[in-house]
Amino acid sequence: MKIGAIIVLYNNEKQIDKSFLKEELPGQIELCIVNNGSTDRTLELLKIIKEELKSNISILDIKKNTTRISAIRAGARFLFNNESFRHIGYIDASDIDGCRELNGLLEELGAYKKSIMEYNEEEREKQKIKKTRFQNIFSIPEILNKLKIS
Repeated sequence: MKIGAIIVLYNNEKQIDKSFLKEELPGQIELCIVNNGSTDRTLELLKIIKEELKSNISILDIKKNTTRISAIRAGARFLFNNESFRHIGYIDASDIDGCRELNGLLEELGAYKKSIMEYNEEEREKQKIKKTRFQNIFSIPEILNKLKIS
């Protein structure tokens, strides 16, 4: 089963260094990078990275900067429309410290994918009210912390 990961970027040109996503993503992870109205070269750099990797990465460009939640929802809609995902998480680039940390989070996501999906399923079953698919989107750093992984 695939897991979707959304990364929201806004004017992160200086944080996107040569180590940003230079390795293939772990199997069964689909990455949607949302450029949230950046006015610098963020989008241009993302397109170069996507071209070099040619892997399971999609880039969604929002022309005008919007709220973090709106950007995450746009990424989720994109993933839901392209494939059927039961598990979608997000990483807000403003919450992490540089590309090394982002790459580390993606590595952990791949390594602990099964545990994350099991935890997510258990949390869904605990809910008395059925959540919409947008309400089931989770923060990747938070869920890794809850699982005591990172």
